[in-house]
Amino acid sequence: MARTNAARVSEEIPTIGRAELRKRAKADTILQAARELFLEHGYSGATTDMIQARAAVSKSTLYSHFPTKEVLFEAVCKLGSDAFEAMLANAVGTETEPRRFLQRFGVEFLAYLFSEEGKAFFRLMVEASKSFPQLGPIFYGAGIKASTDMIERYLSGAHAAKLLLVEDPALSSEHFMGMLRGDLHLRVILNIGAPPRSAELDAYVAATVDRFLKAHTT
Repeated sequence: MARTNAARVSEEIPTIGRAELRKRAKADTILQAARELFLEHGYSGATTDMIQARAAVSKSTLYSHFPTKEVLFEAVCKLGSDAFEAMLANAVGTETEPRRFLQRFGVEFLAYLFSEEGKAFFRLMVEASKSFPQLGPIFYGAGIKASTDMIERYLSGAHAAKLLLVEDPALSSEHFMGMLRGDLHLRVILNIGAPPRSAELDAYVAATVDRFLKAHTT
C-alpha cells in the first residue's frame, strides 16, 4: 500500500473545510462547558458569562453558535438525548426476543437514571421547568419520550412478528416505562435509601418484565 503524504493531504483540504472543523470544535467546547455548568448550577444559575469563561471563547463566538441561553440549553439536551439513545440501542443490539430485549433495555435505562448524571439531569429538569415552562417539552423529548418511542417501535415490530400481543403499542410502551420507574426512581431522587446494586437492579427489572409480558403474551 502506498504511503500517504500527510503534508500534501493537508494542503489539499479546502480552507472552508478546515474552517468548518474549527467551527464545530468550538461549538463542541461550548456545549461541554454548558452541560457541566447546567448540571452544577441549574439552568437559572449557569450564566452565559460562566459558560463563556469555562469554554474559553469570546462572547461573540458564543453567540455566533448559540444566540440565546435557551437555544444553547436545547442543544445540550439534544446532544444528551442522542448519546442516551445510542447507549440504549447499543445495550439491546440486534436482540429481538422480548424478554431479553426488555431486560437489557430496562437495566441500561434505570442504571442511567440512578447514576449521578441521571439524577442531576432529572433535578435540573424539575428546577428549570418550574421557572421556564417552555423548557419542559425540550427535557421530555430529550429523555423520557425518546426512550418510550424506542419501546413503542419495538413493541410494534414484536406484534407484527407475532412475538407479543400488543394492540396499542403507544399505550403499552407508556405502561412499561411507568412500571420501570415506579416508586423506586422517586425514592432514589429523594435520597430515600441508596440506588439498587447491580444484582438488585437485574432482579427488579426481571420482575417488571415478567409482569409486563404476562399482559402481552398470546
